[in-house]
Amino acid sequence: DAPNLRPVYNPVSHMVYAANGSEVQMTMVEGEVLYRDGVYTKFDYKSLLGEIEEIRDWVAGLAAQV
Repeated sequence: DAPNLRPVYNPVSHMVYAANGSEVQMTMVEGEVLYRDGVYTKFDYKSLLGEIEEIRDWVAGLAAQV
């Protein structure tokens, strides 16, 4: 019902050009649900964000040395 998804003339084209990540309800790979209704089911998302921030800090430190 999102405004960016209305009106629909060609469903396939609309899905490619008008939809975005916020419309994703579920992601499934080989029958296994990886993401459903805003929750990642196979890994700790907050922990992953922490690792990403550590990598960001490491890269920023390398850039400062140049």
